[in-house]
Amino acid sequence: MEQRIYKRINWVIIMAAAVALTGCSILSPIKLEPKASMIEISKNKPKEKCRYIAPIEAVDSWLFRDMFTSNDNQVQSAYSLLRNRAQTLNANYVQVLHYEYRQSSLLGIFEFTRMPALSAVAYRCSQ
Repeated sequence: MEQRIYKRINWVIIMAAAVALTGCSILSPIKLEPKASMIEISKNKPKEKCRYIAPIEAVDSWLFRDMFTSNDNQVQSAYSLLRNRAQTLNANYVQVLHYEYRQSSLLGIFEFTRMPALSAVAYRCSQ
């Protein structure tokens, strides 16, 4: 009986440590892929020799992560997400059309912090 209690306590401690360690990594900004760092982002229209690829959007929010992450990290994550998505489309230029903060909520009832949202268009420009 006593041994079962110790096993259960050990299991609870291991699970709590795993959740704590995972939680810290969730709060880190989204990692920018190496090739994505070369993508130019601007509010301006692209040069004449650019081909439209697709609209893209980036919103940095995952469950309640926005409650525990600074706005600077959220903005950095949103831009990293935008660049990563553009890179998967083989784009090298992104025109940001709209930038806003969206309100996050739980079931539409409890409102929490605001999260950055970017609407953009991906292009492939010749060098």
